[in-house]
Amino acid sequence: MSNQSKKCSGCLLEKGLSDFRFCKTKQRLVYKCRECEREYARNRRKTHPEAVKAAYRKWHNSNKEENAKRRRVVYYEKRDLMLERMRLYRKENPDVMKSSDERWRKNNPDKVRAMKNAGWHRRRSKELEKPVIWSIKIKKEILSFWGEKCVYCNGKYEHMDHYIPISWDNNPGTVPWNMVPACQHCNLTKNDKDPYMFINDLHTISKIESGLWDFKEKYGHNYSCK
Repeated sequence: MSNQSKKCSGCLLEKGLSDFRFCKTKQRLVYKCRECEREYARNRRKTHPEAVKAAYRKWHNSNKEENAKRRRVVYYEKRDLMLERMRLYRKENPDVMKSSDERWRKNNPDKVRAMKNAGWHRRRSKELEKPVIWSIKIKKEILSFWGEKCVYCNGKYEHMDHYIPISWDNNPGTVPWNMVPACQHCNLTKNDKDPYMFINDLHTISKIESGLWDFKEKYGHNYSCK
C-alpha cells in the first residue's frame, strides 16, 4: 500500500485516498471506501428503518442551524432542478399534497395570515404602479425592530401600515422604509391622513422616521424594483 492509496476493509480493494471519507471527530480517514459506506447505509435503511429515522432526528435536533445552512446552499445550487421535481411530484400526487397543505395551514395559522397579508400588500402596490420590496422575512425584521408594538401608541401590533398613505402621489410604495406596525385602532383612524397631522408629536415622528431611514439605508439600493 502506497502513501497515495489505502485498502478498504469492506471490499478489500486498494483505492486512492480520495475514495475515503475524512472523519472530523477522529481526525483520520475511515476504514471503508465511500462506495462501501453507501452500500452499508442502503442496507441499514432497509433492515433498521426506525433506528435510522431516530438517529437522523437526533442529529437534526442537535444541528438545526448547520442543517438549515447546508440545505439553503444545496437549494440555491440546484434550485431549478428541485423546483421541477417538486412540480412533477405535486402533479403526480395531488391528494397527498392537498392533505399535506391542509395540515401545514392548520399547524401554521400565523404564517398563513402573514403570507396573505404580504400578498395583499404586493397586489395593492402593483395595482397603483408603486415599487414593491416586501416579504415575510422583511416583515419579521421590521416587527423585531419595533418590538412588535404600534409605532403610534405603543400598543399591541395588529396591522402593517403604510407610513405615507399608499393613495398619495409621493408614496414610495410597499417598501421597508414606509411600512410600520400599528394597532387596529391607529391604523383605521390614520387611514390616508398626513402622518404629521395624525401623530402631532415631534419626538414620536423623529423616532419613527429615524427607524425608517435605517431601513432605507439597508434596502434602498433595490428601490427601482416593482
